[in-house]
Amino acid sequence: MRKDFSIKMLKALEVIERPQGAGIKEIAQKCEISERSAYRLLEAMEEMGIPLINEQNPYGSTNQKRWKSIARQSHAPEIQKLIALDNKERLIISLALDNMKLFETEALSDRINSIKEKLVQKRITTVKNSTDFLVSMKGKKDYTGKEDIIQTILTAVDKKTQCSVTYSAACSGETKTYTIEPYTLMEYNNGLYIICLIPKYETTRLLAVDRIQKLEILQSVFIIPETYNPADLFSGTFGIIKDTPMNIVLHFSHKTAIYIRERIIADNQIIEELDDGSIILKFHACGKPEIKSWILGFGSEVTVLEPEDLKEEIKHDIENMKKNYQ
Repeated sequence: MRKDFSIKMLKALEVIERPQGAGIKEIAQKCEISERSAYRLLEAMEEMGIPLINEQNPYGSTNQKRWKSIARQSHAPEIQKLIALDNKERLIISLALDNMKLFETEALSDRINSIKEKLVQKRITTVKNSTDFLVSMKGKKDYTGKEDIIQTILTAVDKKTQCSVTYSAACSGETKTYTIEPYTLMEYNNGLYIICLIPKYETTRLLAVDRIQKLEILQSVFIIPETYNPADLFSGTFGIIKDTPMNIVLHFSHKTAIYIRERIIADNQIIEELDDGSIILKFHACGKPEIKSWILGFGSEVTVLEPEDLKEEIKHDIENMKKNYQ
């Protein structure tokens, strides 16, 4: 199926479905294609099982036919699904499919392509390589060599089975092996993570998939607590790191203020407008390493006002950065 065919088909149906139907010129204009291509589009739609009729054109002096859809009369469920999808629904599906690029490893690519083909065949979504929507995957983690681990995670999460994991911690660099109960596979910032319980310590942890060295499914099954909600684990966090919450107060210059106004940095944020166009941003969150990294990314356009210990750490980092250029 060629590029953006489904999109053109949807556009054609918009005019064909009208009570008066549509002539070939109207279809070509709506789909932004030639009349010859419009005829090929109609032929392809009929081959796909979309019931169409044509009749003499009563509007005007030409003998050109008008095309109409009889999908509603035929009660074809597949066609009804296609017609019922609006642009927002197609956007949601397209974005979801693009986000699946994280899983496009050698072991899973065939399964993902199968899903996409089924959606296209069912007239539920657009074909691959649509130019309508784009999800940027720049900066995504490389999961080459982790295909079997990802497959094992998906199986363990689905079957609710304990696993033995060999994991290399980022900060300490230590590699340890222990038992986990994988609750949820999570995507964050173009990376994959497992939310899991470590029975030995009765604590919930977040493990980065790229730092898993080995993962094996065990015999034991587990039950997720009824009170478990993965979203609750990150309530009040700036990103995904949980540590001591802080009251953050930042001053942004007028050059950068416009970008801060456009985004929700935190659910509890407060923005104070100043006369010179700059702003004061206040919010309460935890995750100091992520907050520091975010602040440093604005360079001289931001100043930490509170808390004092964060201000001192930022100053210390800046001094160390200066040494790299001396």
